[in-house]
Amino acid sequence: RVEVVRRRGPCIVSGGADARVVQVDLDTEQTHVHRGHVAAVTALALGERGEVVSASAVGSVKRWDGPQGGLVWSVRLPGGGPVTALAWHGDRVLASGRDRAVWALSATSGAVEGVWVGHHRSVAGIFPVSPAEVWTWGRDRTLRRWGPPAPPELPPYHGHSDGVRAVHVEPTTVWTAARDGTVRPWTPGEGTPAGPPIQVSAGAVQVLARRDATTLFFGGTDGAVGVLDPRGRIERRQVLHEGPVTCLARPSEALLVSGGADGVLRTWDAERLSPLAARRDHTDRVRCVAVLGDQVVSGSYDGTLAVVSPLGGPVRARLTGHTRPVVGVAVAAGHIVSGSLDGSVRAWTPEGAEVAAATGDPDGVVGVVAVGPTSVVTVGRSGSVVLWRLPALEALDRLQLGVPLDGVGSGPGPDGRVRVVIGDQRGGVAELHVVVGPPRSPVPPA
Repeated sequence: RVEVVRRRGPCIVSGGADARVVQVDLDTEQTHVHRGHVAAVTALALGERGEVVSASAVGSVKRWDGPQGGLVWSVRLPGGGPVTALAWHGDRVLASGRDRAVWALSATSGAVEGVWVGHHRSVAGIFPVSPAEVWTWGRDRTLRRWGPPAPPELPPYHGHSDGVRAVHVEPTTVWTAARDGTVRPWTPGEGTPAGPPIQVSAGAVQVLARRDATTLFFGGTDGAVGVLDPRGRIERRQVLHEGPVTCLARPSEALLVSGGADGVLRTWDAERLSPLAARRDHTDRVRCVAVLGDQVVSGSYDGTLAVVSPLGGPVRARLTGHTRPVVGVAVAAGHIVSGSLDGSVRAWTPEGAEVAAATGDPDGVVGVVAVGPTSVVTVGRSGSVVLWRLPALEALDRLQLGVPLDGVGSGPGPDGRVRVVIGDQRGGVAELHVVVGPPRSPVPPA
């Protein structure tokens, strides 16, 4: 079965389910077959001199040097397969796969030179219209224009093939977990992997937390909470949530708390990973949780937060004011700070009184972390990163990373600074060092 066909002048090239690429010259009536793929050919692009780039269902991208030439290079697209769109753009090849990003590959070597991120579903077409302009069409029903000529450079840490959902920061290691089902260790400050990716599940790994000196807790989209050892082996695994596990917290050495898309907050024995308690305080999924003394604060898609005991009892305080899902929460300076997809950041007393509110990201705040005794950092969908001083939510600094952000974590960094590590939806990770001081200048609202 023929999967894809492209034509440029007298040259026609087709790719099939049999993994072959067939090139035909109508002028000479000659046919040449390129062999090398191991799965169905799903995308093709033709160069001006008859060069062919082909890509497959498993994410391999190959360049062939015309009808009489052989294989020039072969690479695996970082976003994985199937590859849904290919195009030549000057001295680059543009390709998009499972992660919905548009990758720029060197036409000479196949090396990754940059990446554009923005589509929320697969890219169906890439259309270069000039050296400085590229348009893409996605199955999210959007048409997007990209420029300047070179895509943005890759982030400092890059190794996941899909969005980074969770970050756990330690002095000597940064752990990240992603939608591709892997967990990766990194060496802080260097941007280099401290080990190979660990495949934990077929679905996304949503959250991470430290269990003890050698093992990590993780939660996934399959409703499981598990324990991962240093060799990447799963020591224990329990499935009690119906749907994805969306947050984890450690109220004490003996306890682990998890929240899920089923709207349940569960408490576990941290040593045995056995269930101790479960409570339902929200009408929609529990999306985030933070520790407040001997209590925890849960934030939900129902737009509220609840202050509760992890082992049972009534709700101590209900925090209302957000108009969309609450997806981030942290505790600092004796206050609760929450971030919501309505774009707002709000500070509360532990009793539930609102102290201050501000705009964190117009497209939605997706993460909140404490970075000191009186400060928090929020990250947003549009790529904004804001440092706030409590309790008045005074914006001390604001950065724009330029890509949709996802997971975030904080921990001790060099020279007394705080290390903030942020995952994005293209699979990259950025590292920031935070020094909390007086405002450098007035920071305008987003």
